[in-house]
Amino acid sequence: MLLQAARDYNIDLSRSWMVGDGWRDMEAGKAAGCKTVLITAGEGETTMDCDYTAESLAAAVRLVLEMGS
Repeated sequence: MLLQAARDYNIDLSRSWMVGDGWRDMEAGKAAGCKTVLITAGEGETTMDCDYTAESLAAAVRLVLEMGS
Protein backbone atom coordinates (compact mmCIF):
# COMPACT_ATOMS: atom_id res chain seq x y z
CA MET A 1 0.00 0.00 0.00
CA LEU A 2 2.81 2.44 0.85
CA LEU A 3 4.67 1.69 -2.35
CA GLN A 4 1.52 2.16 -4.43
CA ALA A 5 0.76 5.48 -2.74
CA ALA A 6 4.35 6.61 -3.35
CA ARG A 7 3.98 5.84 -7.05
CA ASP A 8 0.52 7.39 -7.35
CA TYR A 9 1.36 10.59 -5.49
CA ASN A 10 5.08 10.94 -6.19
CA ILE A 11 6.06 10.54 -2.52
CA ASP A 12 9.73 10.26 -1.59
CA LEU A 13 9.57 7.44 0.97
CA SER A 14 13.15 8.10 2.11
CA ARG A 15 11.88 11.47 3.40
CA SER A 16 8.68 10.01 4.86
CA TRP A 17 7.74 8.76 8.31
CA MET A 18 5.73 5.75 9.42
CA VAL A 19 4.15 6.28 12.83
CA GLY A 20 2.42 3.31 14.41
CA ASP A 21 1.85 1.24 17.51
CA GLY A 22 2.84 -2.24 16.39
CA TRP A 23 5.48 -4.36 14.74
CA ARG A 24 3.56 -4.55 11.47
CA ASP A 25 3.60 -0.76 11.19
CA MET A 26 7.35 -0.66 11.86
CA GLU A 27 8.01 -3.53 9.46
CA ALA A 28 6.03 -1.84 6.68
CA GLY A 29 7.76 1.49 7.23
CA LYS A 30 11.23 -0.09 7.23
CA ALA A 31 10.47 -2.13 4.11
CA ALA A 32 9.32 1.03 2.32
CA GLY A 33 12.41 2.98 3.36
CA CYS A 34 10.67 5.34 5.79
CA LYS A 35 11.89 6.55 9.15
CA THR A 36 9.82 4.85 11.85
CA VAL A 37 8.31 5.99 15.14
CA LEU A 38 6.75 3.45 17.48
CA ILE A 39 4.08 4.78 19.84
CA THR A 40 4.69 2.98 23.13
CA ALA A 41 1.73 4.49 25.06
CA GLY A 42 3.99 4.96 28.08
CA GLU A 43 5.11 1.35 28.16
CA GLY A 44 8.80 2.29 27.99
CA GLU A 45 11.53 0.76 25.87
CA THR A 46 10.90 -1.87 23.25
CA THR A 47 12.98 -4.43 21.43
CA MET A 48 11.04 -3.72 18.25
CA ASP A 49 13.11 -2.52 15.27
CA CYS A 50 12.22 1.17 14.95
CA ASP A 51 14.15 4.39 14.55
CA TYR A 52 12.43 6.29 17.35
CA THR A 53 9.86 5.78 20.09
CA ALA A 54 7.25 8.18 21.46
CA GLU A 55 4.80 7.84 24.33
CA SER A 56 1.85 9.27 22.39
CA LEU A 57 0.74 10.41 18.97
CA ALA A 58 1.26 14.02 20.05
CA ALA A 59 4.83 13.20 21.11
CA ALA A 60 5.41 11.45 17.77
CA VAL A 61 4.20 14.54 15.89
CA ARG A 62 6.56 16.74 17.91
CA LEU A 63 9.44 14.36 17.14
CA VAL A 64 8.74 14.36 13.40
CA LEU A 65 8.49 18.15 13.35
CA GLU A 66 11.75 18.51 15.30
CA MET A 67 13.66 15.95 13.22
CA GLY A 68 12.33 17.13 9.87
CA SER A 69 12.65 14.93 6.81
